[in-house]
Amino acid sequence: MVNFGPPDTVPEKFSDRLFYQHNPTVTLMRTTAEETAELGRIMARKLSEAQGPTTVIIPTQGVSAIDKTGQPFDSQEAREAWRENLKAHIGADTPWQPPSSEVSGWHKDGDFFRHFLDSPEQGLLTIVVWSDIYPKSGGTFVACDSVQHVAQRLYEHPEGLPPGGFGKLIGKCKDFAEITGKAGDVVLLHPFILHAASQNLSVRARFITNPPVGLAEPMNFNRENPDDFSPVELAVLDGLGKDRLDFKPTAPRERLVPERVQRQKKMLEEQKKRLEIG
Repeated sequence: MVNFGPPDTVPEKFSDRLFYQHNPTVTLMRTTAEETAELGRIMARKLSEAQGPTTVIIPTQGVSAIDKTGQPFDSQEAREAWRENLKAHIGADTPWQPPSSEVSGWHKDGDFFRHFLDSPEQGLLTIVVWSDIYPKSGGTFVACDSVQHVAQRLYEHPEGLPPGGFGKLIGKCKDFAEITGKAGDVVLLHPFILHAASQNLSVRARFITNPPVGLAEPMNFNRENPDDFSPVELAVLDGLGKDRLDFKPTAPRERLVPERVQRQKKMLEEQKKRLEIG
């Protein structure tokens, strides 16, 4: 929609358009399907310039109270024109980047604990696929040979390491893959696998979740019977070039409050404050 002041401020050239009198000083004009299509393309170009992972949430029942079904600005045609052009043009001017160390955003999951070689907080990295993911359609990038590098880093720091910083190890990796799948697939990965978001050049939204799978106790790299090692433990030992390891942390384990949770808490407090003022 387009905002004008009182009715007498609306330019004559728009006299045949659909209006809604919001209040005496605000007059709203409904945009046409052609105009909303252009808005979708403009938004897509701006979103394509984002420097980090970006999520676009599109409302399905209208973009405002008066745009919903049965309301004064109800126009399924205009809503679809905006939505389809937005989806079709995000990243359209940016060539697809295959998985490599040149892609940004590589990281190791687990922003809620201090990381040790045997940390139990994240026993598996899981990707639950809720919609079909085709090639070049936003599938997660993984560095298949990153376990050994993350393991070595943690082995060198028995005092533990804070979240973040592991992405710098991506320069040592050579084996990369793009995860694709069908709705209902569940991908189980080693918790030390570095991974990153990728461009989605399709007009299809892709939906995944990454629930952490914790262990009942820390990993044990010194089991009496080698057959009792889990595949995750064996991968760590293999990455370190060891048959067994009597690892003991030199600092207490620590649960952390992620920065994202702090931001969400601050936003919630600000919203509650605004509601109180209103």
